[in-house]
Amino acid sequence: MNKDQFIQKLYPTLPVSVIAPMERLNTPGSRYWIANDGLWVETYRPWLYLLQPVSVANKGTTPFGVIPAPVLELPKLPRAVLTEFVERAIDACPNEIGCWIFLDTEGRHRLVWHDQVGTPDLLHYTRPTPNPGESLVWDIHSHGKEPAYFSSIDDADDFGDTKISMVIGSLNEAEYTLAARLTSREITITLNS
Repeated sequence: MNKDQFIQKLYPTLPVSVIAPMERLNTPGSRYWIANDGLWVETYRPWLYLLQPVSVANKGTTPFGVIPAPVLELPKLPRAVLTEFVERAIDACPNEIGCWIFLDTEGRHRLVWHDQVGTPDLLHYTRPTPNPGESLVWDIHSHGKEPAYFSSIDDADDFGDTKISMVIGSLNEAEYTLAARLTSREITITLNS
């Protein structure tokens, strides 16, 4: 198998039919669709379904079928998990802390406080390993007294992963700030405004 065949097997690229409905991807992976308006990516994980444009044609169209609208299906983060994180982040303030949350095939959450050393400006940690049948879903860290935002370090950390990232900041204030996004390879979708 040459490199082109390997890439095509890993990320198949298909034309959207003009007569038949698309069959939804139902095994973990990604594939690309060439639609009437450009290139779309479809990603499936046990916890995620994403159908999103990657590159849309400026004026021209292709002879292929239409994908009517983007689709994003995500699990909800249990309030108790978020509350536990915020309480520990307030205790650690002004230093940063972080955790990961895995989801198993039965829909059970496992919160992992990774081995970490936090300062007011940086978090060094060891990436935890999922148990068999688990997927990383949420990667959460705090910014201490700073407002929540995604730094260039966060961007580099998220690159290539498929996960929901959250930053919680302003932990010394009456109300904390929160930034959340989904990253899935070349797609970044802001989840709060």
